[in-house]
Amino acid sequence: MTGTGGDAGRRRLGRPASALGAVFAVLAALAGCRTEGGPLPRPEPDSPRPDVAFRAEFHAGPEAVGWSWTLRNDGDEPILVFAGPDRGEEGPAPTWVLGARGTTVELAQRLLATPEYVAFDEPYGLVPAVLQPGAVLSGVAEAPLPLATTLPWGADVDPERAVPASPREVYLCVGVGTAAEFGEELAAATPYVAHAEATARSQHQFCTDTEPLP
Repeated sequence: MTGTGGDAGRRRLGRPASALGAVFAVLAALAGCRTEGGPLPRPEPDSPRPDVAFRAEFHAGPEAVGWSWTLRNDGDEPILVFAGPDRGEEGPAPTWVLGARGTTVELAQRLLATPEYVAFDEPYGLVPAVLQPGAVLSGVAEAPLPLATTLPWGADVDPERAVPASPREVYLCVGVGTAAEFGEELAAATPYVAHAEATARSQHQFCTDTEPLP
């Protein structure tokens, strides 16, 4: 299951890069090809991490790779799990696929920071699951091979997060929100959380180790 790009009704406005900026981008890309792989930075809020038991089982085949995962809320308060459909859509949670460091790829079911150089007509977001104390949530994050970039706003909008040409390893991250940062959303009848720099930094991330690609 993979995510899809944004619909045509969501225009995007960007600033053209200067020629010097383009040169720097090419140099950075070349440098990235020489670096070792690894996960992306995982900024977390100052509040304590929620008491969550996270389990994930990796599966790889000739056509797809992914994880079957479970989250159990061992805390005393409900939490949000940012694995959910876009507003107004039904079906399973999309799996976003983005390049990490070097030859590493992340499968993401979490909030993503929107590109700082693009202004959208309306925010992209998702309907998170509410996980009550003692409850367990199961999910599947899967992407077809060969891995290709998928993001809420479309792959072409955010080339800095493109999947590398020859990826070698992959990992999964699932995002969780607590009442300390998402109290208003937890109190809503139908929570909705936008993808943004602020919300991405306010989530806690539960991630697997990297696995080699077949």
